[in-house]
Amino acid sequence: MILERVIDPRVFYSSVALIGVALTGLTWTLQYLPTAQKSRQLRNQIDQLSRQVHQTESFLQEAGGAAAWMEEQNQILQQLAERFPSSEQIPRLLDVLVKQVGHSNLRLVNVAQGNLESAKDGEGQTVKFNGSVCLRLPLVLNVEGRFRDVLDYLEAVTGKTFPCLVRVEGMDLEAKHGSIALLNVTLKVVLYVHGS
Repeated sequence: MILERVIDPRVFYSSVALIGVALTGLTWTLQYLPTAQKSRQLRNQIDQLSRQVHQTESFLQEAGGAAAWMEEQNQILQQLAERFPSSEQIPRLLDVLVKQVGHSNLRLVNVAQGNLESAKDGEGQTVKFNGSVCLRLPLVLNVEGRFRDVLDYLEAVTGKTFPCLVRVEGMDLEAKHGSIALLNVTLKVVLYVHGS
């Protein structure tokens, strides 16, 4: 018991207790706190996913169930496919687009056709629909007429009865010189078709 003679037992046991407390504190800081923080993060993720699942279930229940929702989506895709003609139909589509100008009580001044190009999504990837490349044909139409007639024309060519998908990308309006009611209008539109 050489150790007992050199070190007072009270100091020895106090030192051992102090080392135990220090090791417990170190273990708490290095192991428990990061584990508890990770546990809180996982619990928050689980809560967020549970809310998303609940919202999805509510959405599907409002839609009449998953089968009804799928049926509705298939009908939308079918309607979209019917309005997505092949690029071979472009001359007919241009004819319908121009004839609609007259039906809307507008006067066609000029039509300028851009180049047929593949449509791109937000990430720059080529868009495909039912396995076919989606193509876009930019057009610039210059027409004259009343504002209400221009709105009627746009409603007709972007409506569900028009034979293809049309997107209006811009419109410039200018009062026709010498007339309060008539406008010179430049319409920038895009026709969407699929490659053949």
